[in-house]
Amino acid sequence: AQMHALLEGKRLASKNIILNPLGVTCRQSTDLIACDDLRVRQALRFIREHATDGIDMSDVLKQVPMARRSLERRIRQVTGRSPAEEIRRAKMERVRLLLEESNLSIPEIAEACGFNYVEHMIPLFKKHYGHTPSGYRKILRTGIHKRSL
Repeated sequence: AQMHALLEGKRLASKNIILNPLGVTCRQSTDLIACDDLRVRQALRFIREHATDGIDMSDVLKQVPMARRSLERRIRQVTGRSPAEEIRRAKMERVRLLLEESNLSIPEIAEACGFNYVEHMIPLFKKHYGHTPSGYRKILRTGIHKRSL
């Protein structure tokens, strides 16, 4: 309401307005992988760029040819997650961005993010973010923000 009044050129009684952010959105251009290990950086970049294409560790190894166990161990050391967990995390991040930035339906988002069934995406999203995709979108659109997402 206060933002709407400001946009209409009205003055507000209070000069100090504090808005709580809904979160921080990393873009691919700013999402740098801080790691000295070139192969891990290559693997993580590939995962983040192709997670929604249905990739798995064999696809990562085609891009970063080395011993599977060695790459898995090095990725876990850097991220604290297995490559499979990192792929799921990257997929969920893409779902979250589409919920925030598009008007695509939940089934359309599931398809765009590589899920064969929306029923597989919904519980995974809820596990990661604490809300169903539609609940998350409702929070964003109504401005209700009970806790950090």
